Amino acid sequence: MAAPDAGMLFVQFAKVGLSGFGGCLPWAQRALVEQLRWLDQKTFTELLGIAQVLPGPNVCNLALIVGTQFAGWRGAAAALGGLLFAPCLIVLALGAAYAHFGHQPQVHAALSGMASVGAGLLLASALSLLRGLSGRWADVLLAMAACSALGVLGWSLWLVLAVLVPAALALHAYTGRRDG
Repeated sequence: MAAPDAGMLFVQFAKVGLSGFGGCLPWAQRALVEQLRWLDQKTFTELLGIAQVLPGPNVCNLALIVGTQFAGWRGAAAALGGLLFAPCLIVLALGAAYAHFGHQPQVHAALSGMASVGAGLLLASALSLLRGLSGRWADVLLAMAACSALGVLGWSLWLVLAVLVPAALALHAYTGRRDG
């Protein structure tokens, strides 16, 4: 398959942006890896790792990285524009609707249900990313350490990065030397 151009990137990331209620990451993974096959799971996981340590929303960073990889700065602009344009319009419309109807109990119940679905989508995405680490015990160990530090110990993201990035470099240097 030929590399996608800026127009294709805009359309596909627009689909991701419009599908991603509760979080776009699972939809981006499904589109880029499973449906379009622009990336394999390993590459997606690696690019997402880069996107996660950069400031800003992960999926926006991922769109910029993927867009740049395939079509340079035009691809980056197209991917990000596609991802954000329609959802921004929807959010503005929903904000106006919430201003009028937000006091109703049905609205609060619906929002609570949406939060549960969003958490489920995030968990499904995390499990899919773990499959991309298959067989690499060092990566699984680092993922478990990050999850424990953030979720159980309540460490800040910066502290987790400060501790685990050097640990990851050391672990991969050790396993690479031993396996090579």
